[in-house]
Amino acid sequence: MNACPARSLALFTMAAVSLALGACAGDKHTMVAQKPGTTVVCQECYDQIQKVRHTSGSRWNSGYDQLHAVHQCASCRTEMSVYTEGGVTKVKCAKCAPSGVACDLCVPPSVVPPR
Repeated sequence: MNACPARSLALFTMAAVSLALGACAGDKHTMVAQKPGTTVVCQECYDQIQKVRHTSGSRWNSGYDQLHAVHQCASCRTEMSVYTEGGVTKVKCAKCAPSGVACDLCVPPSVVPPR
């Protein structure tokens, strides 16, 4: 009597794995369009944003302005900074985001579909 639930679980697991592998076998992956209002930043700036956001966490939700990190970007050949302004975490890079952009609106270059 105990073999039936184990057998059902094994069959379900095999079916789920087969379905997942079959779904990824095709080469017709399509890129999604860039959302309006987002800004494409270079991969190095994006990685630095994610690193700083991950290490600092929710401490950024303060009501005062604060500088979190300054990084010398080799791709842009300029300095980029991650900071909080008016409770919004932003990034400023002379090449990627010269006027300062909210970190939530930054996307890596891999998101942009090829032309």
